[in-house]
Amino acid sequence: MHKLLLPVPLLALGFSSAAQGPVVTYITPRGAEFFEGSSSSDIMLGNWAAQTRTQQVDNNLVGQPLPFVRFIGWRRNGSSNAGAAKTTNLTVICSHADYNTVTNTFATNYKDQPVTVFTKKPVNLPDWNAPSGSTPSPFNVILPFDTPFLYNGTDALLYDVLNENNPLGTYSQDWISGTMPHTYGAYPTDLGGGCTTANGPMVHRCALRANATVLELGFKVSGAPASANVVMLIGASDPALPIPGLCGVLHTQPVLDLALTPASAAGNIAISFPVRTPWSPALAGITLYTQAVAPDAGQSGLPIAISNGLRSDTPATGGAGAINVKRIYHTSSVTAATGTGPSVSAVPTLFGY
Repeated sequence: MHKLLLPVPLLALGFSSAAQGPVVTYITPRGAEFFEGSSSSDIMLGNWAAQTRTQQVDNNLVGQPLPFVRFIGWRRNGSSNAGAAKTTNLTVICSHADYNTVTNTFATNYKDQPVTVFTKKPVNLPDWNAPSGSTPSPFNVILPFDTPFLYNGTDALLYDVLNENNPLGTYSQDWISGTMPHTYGAYPTDLGGGCTTANGPMVHRCALRANATVLELGFKVSGAPASANVVMLIGASDPALPIPGLCGVLHTQPVLDLALTPASAAGNIAISFPVRTPWSPALAGITLYTQAVAPDAGQSGLPIAISNGLRSDTPATGGAGAINVKRIYHTSSVTAATGTGPSVSAVPTLFGY
């Protein structure tokens, strides 16, 4: 779970942090925040036809505290040359679904009354040809729902995207199919407590993943002081300790300090996995508390900035990871009763409230 201050694309779409509190986001499939998918897909937004329909049934969010889904988002394939800016008409429908009984019939996958959460309207899609500067690219196609979807946290979450009057031409989303190379731990719990620097809120993300042989611990950082030397604090407990003069709250009792690569001028550090150890079932379910720290002369008290704290668990098992998403699509109609699929595949998706 990620509590975020609002990024520029969301501000541009009219979200108010003062009115609605911190934005909480989940990226699915689990772990997709940290790796590029295995291929690309043009079906939902790209060049197949003037009309397409894509339905994804997502089982990754079961058990997560996501009561009202207020927006959805997607990212490009790769970091450049994925498609020119264009305008198309989109509708988004949500419902609950039974993941185990999904078929290629769109309507029967709705377990309850479907809700049109984003009414049909023109959407200006951004330029995905210009380099994004990172792989995977940021989620920058963001659709704020007209009607929030009340998610029960028990069933799979289904969303349907109807694309009409679509100008033909490549517009490739990142895409994952089959299985993932690693199993990831549960979504981290964001403990808050971070500082704001000249580059914005200082935020770190933590990934704990394992394949059949190796457990890896990875990090990425945004909003750090420009070009700062950033150190990751890793511990086994959360002291929740306010320190006089410190702009944030300490959320780890560190037993290990790990130097990361220096931040960019914009305060970013790309995802890397600097900690690796042989996988053993004895490592399953271990809880770690992490927080990034950097020198920052711009702070009014102590010349130090710290990020948010995260509580993260190692995965329960090692090996290939499950996508936990099924996908059905039609490449020329938004009204066809059936489509191709279901396949175990997904365009990585951001859900937020």
